[in-house]
Amino acid sequence: MAPKRDDGPGLILRVDYGRIVPASALDESTFFGLARGTELSAKPVKKPRNRALAAWWSLMNAVVKHTDRWPTARSLSNVMLIRMECVEREGLINGGEFRDPMSLTDFQEVQLWKLVEWAKLIIVTDIFPGVELRQITGRMED
Repeated sequence: MAPKRDDGPGLILRVDYGRIVPASALDESTFFGLARGTELSAKPVKKPRNRALAAWWSLMNAVVKHTDRWPTARSLSNVMLIRMECVEREGLINGGEFRDPMSLTDFQEVQLWKLVEWAKLIIVTDIFPGVELRQITGRMED
């Protein structure tokens, strides 16, 4: 069935800390363009779990537990992505260089698996040289 002429763009909302927020800038624009009092109907959508993304965060958390070099898994993740040249943007501010890592959601699952393998190599060669990865992660399959 073709959309009606008055149908606007779709709207995706996300639950965030007990409130509903637009999922993207386009959704935000659509959401705030609705007239006050407009009623919406919602249907929860469950995305399939991205196993590569889960593996990435599991690896980052395991490394952070064994070193003081990074305070959080997110900070280690950012360092890893920048080291792998996965950079969203870079430039200079007041003569100092800055580099923003890409979002992990920008990668397809196959690409993420490659990043996980690359991160494992960096961990055993540069962060913990001479230490087997399974000693860090506690898993035999690494």
